[in-house]
Amino acid sequence: MGFADVRRVNIEFVFEFADPDAYARALSATGPAFEAIQSVGEDSFLESAASLAREYVRDGLPLRAQIALVGYLASKPSPVARSAPPPAEQDRTVGFLGTAARSAGAQRLFEQDLSGEGYLTNVSRLWAHQPDALEALSALMGEATQAASLTLAQRAVLVAASASGLGDSYCSMAWGKRLADATNPEIAAAVLGGDVEALGPEERALARWARLMATDPNAVVEEDVQSLRDLGFEDAQILALSIYVGLRLAFSTVNDALGAAPDEQLAQSLPAAVRAAVRFGRSPDPPGR
Repeated sequence: MGFADVRRVNIEFVFEFADPDAYARALSATGPAFEAIQSVGEDSFLESAASLAREYVRDGLPLRAQIALVGYLASKPSPVARSAPPPAEQDRTVGFLGTAARSAGAQRLFEQDLSGEGYLTNVSRLWAHQPDALEALSALMGEATQAASLTLAQRAVLVAASASGLGDSYCSMAWGKRLADATNPEIAAAVLGGDVEALGPEERALARWARLMATDPNAVVEEDVQSLRDLGFEDAQILALSIYVGLRLAFSTVNDALGAAPDEQLAQSLPAAVRAAVRFGRSPDPPGR
């Protein structure tokens, strides 16, 4: 039996190397490199790869190389119907909007919630009115993430700093939890409160940039951008990570304006320090409201 719902996805993957020679040796082990070596010879290939990598060396930073990988997600057809949320759960209202009309896109959101979170989130109920828009927004965020070569930890820093700067409790909780997993609850709580001193230099600069975008983008000056360049970010990356933050702020703004409160299940799953740090925005929404 074949697979159903096959989707091609981009996979975030970045190699880090100690120096250009290590990069060249690793690259020579790949399939495409083998064909190049057959044409120009191993010594020529290694020297060319190392020479190219030397252009991207920054003092005190590892040499980073983004690798374009793709994957495929699919589901196995089942002889029984896929699980669906009870009608009462689907029909619950969220925020200031009524119940979304039943649609295939809304059903996809709900099924993803049930398989991932185990419950229907307020975000999915809200965006069930426009599920295609959410998918398009998510795709744009994915493109920006890949172009900026952002790790999950870096994304968590960017979203936690920008969402808390905006005063959005929902994304602050969700991404504060991810940041706590990547670092520890105390560091995540500090970032949500605007204190980034416990972060490394790169993440500290990202957090400051994200909070500045959220609170006063017109206050940005050339020195703010240069601080990112000094840490090894190229201009194309700076634009891409700024696009990512901007899209996250747009997402948070829509949710907040339409009254989407954090799920109580999410709030209950947070480390105590993270939960205590989110003293702004809308309060969690009790299940079954």
